[in-house]
Amino acid sequence: MLTETNILHGAGVLLNEGLRKAFREQGHTLTGGWERSINATVSGNHIIGEANYYGGILDSGVTPGRIPFGGARSGPVGGKSKYIQALYLYWKQRGLPDKQAMSAAFATAHKQKTEGMPTAASNRFSSTGKRVQFISGVEKEVMPDVDRQVQKGLDQLINERLKEPKTKVY
Repeated sequence: MLTETNILHGAGVLLNEGLRKAFREQGHTLTGGWERSINATVSGNHIIGEANYYGGILDSGVTPGRIPFGGARSGPVGGKSKYIQALYLYWKQRGLPDKQAMSAAFATAHKQKTEGMPTAASNRFSSTGKRVQFISGVEKEVMPDVDRQVQKGLDQLINERLKEPKTKVY
């Protein structure tokens, strides 16, 4: 039997799929962790969306002044900086050996310190030409489909309820 919860759940599924698709198209996918973290649940008559926090950072980008890097190029593998360690792991996951991954981590940090994140060169990973605003883009792109699905579901639900047997109360 169709319910309001089923209708909202279907809308949440469309939103989840739209976010995953937009994230991949912008070239952000590496481990698939963020995509797996996306979860829309229904509470009452609301859809509540959840995902790992760093999706919001990738969605809005980071200005050069907020890049947590001072410019030093020395230190142990991964450096003491969590930022450099994260970039090092990123490049390791991309398949670079230790020395090259560390070099790429520092090169990336220097570039992001001057350009911000994403950098202009990172656009090459995107099939859409964009590297930010995948969340608001999904809202514009997917919401018409969500609206149609919800409207269709509500129409069906109303028709089902109108066909239910009625009892007279005096």
